[in-house]
Amino acid sequence: MVTVTHLGKLPPQRGGTGLDHWVPLAINGLDRIFFYGDSLRRKETPTLPPTLLKTLNAWKGIHTSHAFSQKVIPISPQDDDFSCGPCAINAIEHLVCPETAAIAEPHYIVNICMQIIRGIIH
Repeated sequence: MVTVTHLGKLPPQRGGTGLDHWVPLAINGLDRIFFYGDSLRRKETPTLPPTLLKTLNAWKGIHTSHAFSQKVIPISPQDDDFSCGPCAINAIEHLVCPETAAIAEPHYIVNICMQIIRGIIH
């Protein structure tokens, strides 16, 4: 299972109310792995936020008693306040189809936004 997950509002950096933040998440039930990435935490190894991990473990508890490991999803670093969603979508595409979907360079993320919009329009 793959999805883009909303982590909620980030703490405000320059005043305001904070920004919504989206991250890639995948579950490989066969190999018992939770995959997670974060475009804002590219230089450090991202770990699942406690609330998200608690939710995933509750889901896992319904389906299996086996332990799951965690692995990082490669993701483009975010260099603005708004491209976390397209970065997350690109990371999921790369995870599912690494031979045809490369991790985008930060300057290319705007093109991914345009591709998403074109897909919605058509």
